[in-house]
Amino acid sequence: MRELIISILEHLSLATVTSVGALGVLLLPVILPCLLLGFLAGRIRQAVMPYGVPGMALFGWLGIPLHEFFHTLPLILTGQGPQIGRVELGDVRPQGFMGMVAGSTSNWNPLKTIGAFLCDYTPLFGGVTVMVILTRLLIPKFTFDLGAAPGLPLFDHSVVFAPSRYLPFIGDLARYVVSTIRDLIGHMDFADPRTWLYLYLVFSISQHMTPSYQDVRLSWWSVSLLLLILILLNAVVLFFSFDPSAGVLALLARPMAVLASLLYFGLALTLIAAPFALLLWVLAGGPH
Repeated sequence: MRELIISILEHLSLATVTSVGALGVLLLPVILPCLLLGFLAGRIRQAVMPYGVPGMALFGWLGIPLHEFFHTLPLILTGQGPQIGRVELGDVRPQGFMGMVAGSTSNWNPLKTIGAFLCDYTPLFGGVTVMVILTRLLIPKFTFDLGAAPGLPLFDHSVVFAPSRYLPFIGDLARYVVSTIRDLIGHMDFADPRTWLYLYLVFSISQHMTPSYQDVRLSWWSVSLLLLILILLNAVVLFFSFDPSAGVLALLARPMAVLASLLYFGLALTLIAAPFALLLWVLAGGPH
């Protein structure tokens, strides 16, 4: 009995390390640009706030509805549409001109847990996707190639558990984003009104596409549950002397690389929008 308990604990420990490593390989290239995007979006909103409700409406009329739309989309797709209580737009709060999607979380099931998790983060990927579409329509000379994803700065197992190697990754990410910015600006025609319309729309979307504090706070339960399920699945397959990590990574590496590509492009566009936020901040009188 004692040997069985020790064996179970060993498999659970190994499954935990395997699961964390796999998630690190897949998610760290996504998490890092998310953190940068969240910081930049927050600074852009702060630059708009001194202009009050008119300024928040002028610069957020597109970003806010898109944010709430992408909140509701995964709920509807996972059968939770009837549980959406209300959707609010233009709810003025101290932190800005925001919206809200409220609903019931009763009658739990795994599909709804996945939907709830996706609900918290689809505004980010949805917002970037809309900006990609706008880029194709309004800056047609620029080509955003998702096929370049395998050449992106990504992680591997040797990096996940070696934080000292994160800095070179960040350096690769910075060079990739700077190259994207240069390429995009190089294809802009500032004598064309479409370019200024594009920059205005990107400014509106970029400040509202990142998850809010409430979104992140509510997602911890879903993230923890999904991690627990992954650990248990890994423990079961490891018990039968099969290492699933390579197969899982091979299956998910390409989709995660595409998501990372979208986020890197969104980060580049948000950095392009940042100088406009700085200009608004200076015109408003700087720090208050």
